[in-house]
Amino acid sequence: MTHDEIDTMAAGLEMDVAVARAMGCDVRPTPQGWSPRGFYCACDHPNFEQPPHGVEPDWDCDPYLKHYSTDIAAAWDVVKWLLANGHHLEIEDGWSCVILTANICGTGETAPEAICRAALEVVADA
Repeated sequence: MTHDEIDTMAAGLEMDVAVARAMGCDVRPTPQGWSPRGFYCACDHPNFEQPPHGVEPDWDCDPYLKHYSTDIAAAWDVVKWLLANGHHLEIEDGWSCVILTANICGTGETAPEAICRAALEVVADA
């Protein structure tokens, strides 16, 4: 992914998939109609199967892809991933996420979008 593609990518499903893959998640599409998001993380669910209609799934955790670029709680997982990989960052009003250890600044209309854009820039520079 190029820096121009990252800079012009809108928050939403495409960015969520890119961020999950950047963090090492094995992102796979769900069969038609299984999920409103259309993707799941196979890291914890390699043999993911949708239960029959009306049956509650018996999963340890939700396998569906998180809304990293639009939900601050999910974006915080991206921050934790950046920190675990040795990056120091600042999140600033406006919104921007500055990765101090890599001289990268991701911007966005919201904090989650800025965090995701910065994470993608880190991977693009690696």
